Amino acid sequence: MNTKVGLIKRLARMSTISLLCLTFAGCGAEDEGISESEYISRSVENICSLIFTCSCENLDPEYTEAQCVETRTQLREVAATVAGIDGLSFDGECAEEEVAEILTQACEPNASVQEEGQVCERPCKLYYGPMKAGESCEFGTSGRDNCKQGLSCVDGLCEDPCDELVPANLGELCYALPCIEGAWCDVSTPYAPVCAPRPGIAQPCADTNPEVDVTNYICAEGLYCDEATDPANPTCLAYPDVGEECPAGDCAEGAYCDFTLATAACVDIPGIGESCTFVCEPGSFCDDVCPAGSNCDNDPSLFESTCVENGAAICATAPIAP
Repeated sequence: MNTKVGLIKRLARMSTISLLCLTFAGCGAEDEGISESEYISRSVENICSLIFTCSCENLDPEYTEAQCVETRTQLREVAATVAGIDGLSFDGECAEEEVAEILTQACEPNASVQEEGQVCERPCKLYYGPMKAGESCEFGTSGRDNCKQGLSCVDGLCEDPCDELVPANLGELCYALPCIEGAWCDVSTPYAPVCAPRPGIAQPCADTNPEVDVTNYICAEGLYCDEATDPANPTCLAYPDVGEECPAGDCAEGAYCDFTLATAACVDIPGIGESCTFVCEPGSFCDDVCPAGSNCDNDPSLFESTCVENGAAICATAPIAP
């Protein structure tokens, strides 16, 4: 493998799984916080310590904490060198916050994506560049952009991720603007689309896709588009609850449509330790588990589909047993 390509791949992997991609608000100047060398040593020590205290399953028994510290220290030192070659500056305050965050969250299951409605937070970057908002930017060999602190590189330009366009109101042109909450951009008139209310219960679904033979139906918040009952007239309906039929495959929050039943119906989403078919409650997943006292190696039919807790995020960074 080409040396540079191998380095980039290792750095990209490290960036993804070593908890260096956390974001925070309120970052300070580069001359505050911890030093780069202190960040490297403390972050590595914290991560390696957690790997061996988070009860990681399938951890390679040959893998030692000393090896963890040695290899991860080298990776971070190389990453620091490459960031310097890219012309980036180190932020000690963001680094200090990141080190603290490792201890508070590393044993938790993998974080879910940010939910809609959460407060926007500008990135507090470990390494940042000199480019201002509106100026062109790029991602260097380190995999990091060269925008100033708090800015993100989007489509080749530095921008504040918390800057938002003022949405268009009902009846206003939405050719290049989002609509206010509860509305959608009616594109039935291609060059003069305007914001319209999302359809309510028992009203025809709104088709947001102007292309012929391609549909993307939407309804008001809390409703879904029933295309199954009468395909020629899709209608907005309330999500069916537990025990109700779900011909369209949609259910109310906390339930899912079980198609294994004679008639598809909504059932409760099972939790940790409960039997499952496909889905489990957040923080767990459906897996084949061998009941206590059973010999599933000789009889695989003894395996039972059960919801089990997601592994700690930190465990995904450690080598598993061969």
